Amino acid sequence: MDFGDLYIVSLIPENQFMMDINKYIPFVILILILALCLMSLVGYVINQWVILPLNRLNSAINALKSGDLDTKIQADGVCEEYEGVNNAFNEMVHEIKSLKIDVYEEKIVRQRIHTQYLKLQITPHFLINCLSMVYQLAEINRTDLVQLMLKNLSNYLRYTISSGQTVTLEQELTHIDNYIALSKIRYPDSISFHSEISPETLQAKVIPLLLQSFVENTIKYEVVLGKVIEIHINTSMIQKENNAFISITIWDTGCGFDKELLDRLQNIDQYLHEESTKHIGISNVLQRAYLQFDPENCDFHFSNRPEGGARIDIVLPFIPCVIKEETF
Repeated sequence: MDFGDLYIVSLIPENQFMMDINKYIPFVILILILALCLMSLVGYVINQWVILPLNRLNSAINALKSGDLDTKIQADGVCEEYEGVNNAFNEMVHEIKSLKIDVYEEKIVRQRIHTQYLKLQITPHFLINCLSMVYQLAEINRTDLVQLMLKNLSNYLRYTISSGQTVTLEQELTHIDNYIALSKIRYPDSISFHSEISPETLQAKVIPLLLQSFVENTIKYEVVLGKVIEIHINTSMIQKENNAFISITIWDTGCGFDKELLDRLQNIDQYLHEESTKHIGISNVLQRAYLQFDPENCDFHFSNRPEGGARIDIVLPFIPCVIKEETF
């Protein structure tokens, strides 16, 4: 004690001590049970209001990354903060989908405009030459040739105007036969046309006027009266990295590409970005092919043959295109 060197000691019997503790055991157990219940309740609340919404958001993000633009997150049944996030995500997905559709439709419109532009460029040029030839034949009373030329010209214009974004290779080859027939009337005994066509390539999808643009260049720059120019078209199927492609080769026995043009054609990307070129047909074919098949899926190679003459090698993906036959 404070006022002296004295101590008080209390001696409690052991059995009495254990009796006092046993009185508090039920309270301790009850507290533990309540604590476990509270922890379970907190875990359930965290799972329902935090973890599950986060998992749903993560799953929706992964679905969006994989290209699923129809994915949505349920906005109701969650806390106010997550409801705002979910609504914002759904609106973002809707805007992305609308934007993608708009871009796709814009690409289609651009393709149609580009094709129409090509037709406006090519048709008047050839039409004027043909009408001039019809006039000259009428002057010398060659009504048989006038009738034949007008018939072939009608078929030519029908194909040029009515063809869509794509045609079959068979239709394009039929058009080439008709075009060669027209040209032979203009240049009698000056054109020899040969073709070796693999039957399995005939139903391949190609762009209209793909071959005619190159054949027209040969006739325009190489064919003269009194000299026979051969034009050859060969097609075959090839395999590249387990994918089917068609190979088309066009060559002639003329003088070939001049060195300046051939050098420019070796760099097609730069050639397509040139502001002006007199070979507008080649440029249009390249651009339309890239729009239709994508640059990585098609290949154009220009060269001069050692024996003389120009050569164009074209590789396009083989996409069957079954189109109802029409009479051109």
